[in-house]
Amino acid sequence: MAKGQAHVPADGHGPDQDLLIEVSRSTDGTVLGVSGDLDHVSAPLLARAIERAIESYDGDAGRIVLDLHGVDFLDSAGVAVLATAAVKLRDQGGLGLVNVTRQVGRVLKISGIGSVLDWDGAGAD
Repeated sequence: MAKGQAHVPADGHGPDQDLLIEVSRSTDGTVLGVSGDLDHVSAPLLARAIERAIESYDGDAGRIVLDLHGVDFLDSAGVAVLATAAVKLRDQGGLGLVNVTRQVGRVLKISGIGSVLDWDGAGAD
C-alpha cells in the first residue's frame, strides 16, 4: 500500500489553520485522511487530492474514502467539494466518509448533503 502526505498552510495563520491530507492506496481504492479546517481556502487542496486519486486509477478510481477524523470545521466550499466528488464517483465505486466529527456531521445534516453521501451519520445529533 502506497502512502503520501501533503501538509499545506491553508491561510498562513499557523498550524491550527493547516490542512493535512494523508493518502493510502490499495487495490480496493484510496483513503484520504483529512485533518484541519475544510474551508474556502483549503477545499481546493482536497479537491485536487481527490482528482489525483481518480486519475491514479486510470479512470476506475474504485472507492474513495475520506477519513474526516481531524476535521472540526466545514464550510460551504468543503460541502461543495464533497458533493462534486460524490457525483464524479457515483459510477466508479463511490465516495464514503468515515470518522465524521460532531461538528462536521451537523453541517452535513443541516446542509442536506448528508442524505446523499455514504456515511454512518455519526455526530449528526
